[in-house]
Amino acid sequence: MGQAQSSAENYEKQQQQHQQKQLIPGLPDEIAMDCLVRVPHQFHSNMKLVCRSWRTLIMHPSFYKERLRSGTAEHMVCLIQPLPILIPSPPQNETESPKKTSSPPQYGLSIYNASHQTWHRIMGPNANTGHIPMFCQCVPLPAFGKLMLLGGWDPKSLEPVTDVYVLDFIGGFKWKRAASMSVARSFFACGVVGNSMVYVAGGHDNQKNALQSAEVYDVNADEWMVLPPMAEERDECQGLTWEGDSRFWVLSGYSTEAQGLFRSDAECYDPKTGSWSIIEGVWPFPNVSPRGLTTTITISNQNQLWCFLGGQQFKQSRDNNEILWNVLKFQLPDDINVTSLCVTAIGQGQNQCCINNHPQQQQQQRIFVMSSSGGRGVLSSSNCGECEGKGAYMLEREIKSKGGSIYKWNHVHTPIMGQAQSSAENYEKQQQQHQQKQLIPGLPDEIAMDCLVRVPHQFHSNMKLVCRSWRTLIMHPSFYKERLRSGTAEHMVCLIQPLPILIPSPPQNETESPKKTSSPPQYGLSIYNASHQTWHRIMGPNANTGHIPMFCQCVPLPAFGKLMLLGGWDPKSLEPVTDVYVLDFIGGFKWKRAASMSVARSFFACGVVGNSMVYVAGGHDNQKNALQSAEVYDVNADEWMVLPPMAEERDECQGLTWEGDSRFWVLSGYSTEAQGLFRSDAECYDPKTGSWSIIEGVWPFPNVSPRGLTTTITISNQNQLWCFLGGQQFKQSRDNNEILWNVLKFQLPDDINVTSLCVTAIGQGQNQCCINNHPQQQQQQRIFVMSSSGGRGVLSSSNCGECECECEGKGAYMLEREIKSKGGSIYKWNHVHTPVAFASFPYSASYIFI
Repeated sequence: MGQAQSSAENYEKQQQQHQQKQLIPGLPDEIAMDCLVRVPHQFHSNMKLVCRSWRTLIMHPSFYKERLRSGTAEHMVCLIQPLPILIPSPPQNETESPKKTSSPPQYGLSIYNASHQTWHRIMGPNANTGHIPMFCQCVPLPAFGKLMLLGGWDPKSLEPVTDVYVLDFIGGFKWKRAASMSVARSFFACGVVGNSMVYVAGGHDNQKNALQSAEVYDVNADEWMVLPPMAEERDECQGLTWEGDSRFWVLSGYSTEAQGLFRSDAECYDPKTGSWSIIEGVWPFPNVSPRGLTTTITISNQNQLWCFLGGQQFKQSRDNNEILWNVLKFQLPDDINVTSLCVTAIGQGQNQCCINNHPQQQQQQRIFVMSSSGGRGVLSSSNCGECEGKGAYMLEREIKSKGGSIYKWNHVHTPIMGQAQSSAENYEKQQQQHQQKQLIPGLPDEIAMDCLVRVPHQFHSNMKLVCRSWRTLIMHPSFYKERLRSGTAEHMVCLIQPLPILIPSPPQNETESPKKTSSPPQYGLSIYNASHQTWHRIMGPNANTGHIPMFCQCVPLPAFGKLMLLGGWDPKSLEPVTDVYVLDFIGGFKWKRAASMSVARSFFACGVVGNSMVYVAGGHDNQKNALQSAEVYDVNADEWMVLPPMAEERDECQGLTWEGDSRFWVLSGYSTEAQGLFRSDAECYDPKTGSWSIIEGVWPFPNVSPRGLTTTITISNQNQLWCFLGGQQFKQSRDNNEILWNVLKFQLPDDINVTSLCVTAIGQGQNQCCINNHPQQQQQQRIFVMSSSGGRGVLSSSNCGECECECEGKGAYMLEREIKSKGGSIYKWNHVHTPVAFASFPYSASYIFI
């Protein structure tokens, strides 16, 4: 990879871009979409922060169409409410007067999610206070996924304003200021017609004079257009619209001269004629304002106006200009404050409820009714547990089993909603904590777990940043056990490689000499993910350079999900070191320094026995003297213990271990006096006796080091040592101390550089491949072989002929066992695509299963 901006980073970016094309890496997009559409809307702003693909999805209309299609769209009631007054602390003594609050009440926007029965408050467009104008009106724009706030009073001057704000629900909650109205007004009529035309009319100005003026806002153009004035002044009037009707209705209201005396008529604006018409007898309640008491309903394609007034409810059928009033058969609940109500229908259309006999629509036959809490505008609880009275209900239509239907009132839990640090925030925190208990809100945990275990390990560090529940999950061993159970665990080959040298820029003229690099090569830790066939490099423990010691050894600790780096050379002094580092794969990649070895060494034998005992032996010191010394590291205690020395000095020796064998083997090596002449024997340390024993005739190749050429294999419960040497491969069976060598029936590929190899088995156990006839294990019968790239340690591309991307020769292969259809098996070499940045010869390799 070379330095900071090398081709390794480019390759990793390409891999990440490929993964990021998937919504949830490792999961088919249709399943991922089915998961994501179930996440409640209030978490969409958090989802946008996860990755670019999620942000793109959350901001696209197709995501919300899929929510609608899958039945996961949410019904939300938006409420303009005064924020309750915090009760001031009582005086500390009798002489002290209680503190009084003289400021006017502040208003806020509350959201009741009728689908999930949750409440939360939205920070207003005012960045300093988070409040909204007093008495402003809210109008939905469902075709755009937006909500408009219009007019109202300025909280300080208490004067009507022309302000218009738009809250975008797409991707979370985001405010934007729209074009202002031409007239400052409050207590006016408003409504949306079609998808994009918002009408306002009437109300009063800053002198409390009732208004006749009207105007219309085009959402697409962000422009207001003044309409002809109404025939009458109408303050505290109600705006009405119906689905499929292009007209805008202004119901009742009173004039400046007759305040409080509500008119019985209505005015209707028809955009086709551009004029208003008066309809008499629409509101036969002269002492009552229609504001908040009415809602428009469509039943069996008939437009109706429902009124919730006092002890009775009325419905008004409208066929053209014919008015029909009927008393509804149900009454408001007894504990509803009938003197002050706010009513809205929940259903399809602009702000309407479509009631018909279609079974898929029956759940949408609801009307939300909320009354005042009996004047209790302070933070004190009442008779509904933590609920502010019983002032909110949902009217729902239930279908009888024998046919017909009845209407039933269901209580809506309404928490006490206060100011900035009020119980509203506490309630929202409780709701979020409840949602956060789910791995993916709105999705059963077993399905969410099945999704998350499929995410490739390299993204786990990002997953930890999503939320606390994901972080807890990613850091828990049960998550990795589930990955193992579900078959989504990943096979990773860890490689200690020199970082390729960047090609220096050529001299600009003939007299200029080319620049030379005299610094020693830097080493890095590369990961080849054999499950996903991807490469990436891990930043080393050195925070300044990100490098690792030269020629260090890597040993896996699969029981802990960790990798150890031991010894090697200091990159600057080129002296052997005692350093030991541990890389934790759980939850991503995190380095930790472990206890140092007692002896600085390099080119030594090492291996893990059992789950937690790491042995090192031999190698050479800083004077290039071959060593006899050995020691063992206890992972649980983070302590080294010196072992008895071996009988012989062994430099460039190979450590061997087998599953189920408590002994540690040191293969071949040479002494200080006979450098390059490799011994044919091995030494075996038995912790039961605490001593070493010599086994003769284990390595019959005096001119070749066993390092990198050998790997331990278990076939049909028989421990074997496989050697990949020159044109032939050998296997050695070991039964106690008996040595049997046989030539394997397959050869290395022709384009493998046989003079320098690094071999490691991919399978179960510490660093072993378990080859047997169990069908579930057949996919794990693999051996990874990588050779040097023919001395090409620079960043220059070549074409292997088998990959679409740049590949540094054919230096890496996977040996896999294929089962024949008629019985038996054959071994086959499969090329491993190796990007240029990862083509350097690996000095040490090991395998870990995450």
